Amino acid sequence: MHNNVKLKSAAITGILQIWLNKECSPQNAKQFALNTGYEDSPLFWRVKRKGKLLSELSIFNMGVMLISCHMTLNEEDIADVVTLLTTVAYEDIFSHIEKHYPQHKVNHEARMASYLEAFGTDNYPRLVSGILLKSLKIKENDRSLFYTTSLVKTKVKSCCEICELANRRM
Repeated sequence: MHNNVKLKSAAITGILQIWLNKECSPQNAKQFALNTGYEDSPLFWRVKRKGKLLSELSIFNMGVMLISCHMTLNEEDIADVVTLLTTVAYEDIFSHIEKHYPQHKVNHEARMASYLEAFGTDNYPRLVSGILLKSLKIKENDRSLFYTTSLVKTKVKSCCEICELANRRM
């Protein structure tokens, strides 16, 4: 039985890894910057600003994945999936970000705690949006709030659907 749980966890992790890689892509970061007014290509500090954007979005997306796992998977699978996801995310994404943006690790630990706390509330889309905008120093206006709040809802729904589908198939 334990081997079946490990295989199931590995399969769910593989599917979520594909989702995370897509969501943390430079193209998605560029789209986020355009939709929120984040200046990712200033004359000075361009590499640092892009690194910060990719860092913050990867932390945000990891938070979405973790909360989606907790919302949809059974207790038996959660620990294995979360452990595998954390390892895979570090190897595939976080280690590359840290090369260009060394503050990522410190920010990740602090921000993830804030995201997970916000996700535990009824008003999580608005609270998570606020954390993301504040961490990127983006002005909270109607446009940025609407976009990020919609983004939170869409990503959580999408990730939960992926977890549910993968869970049913295994």
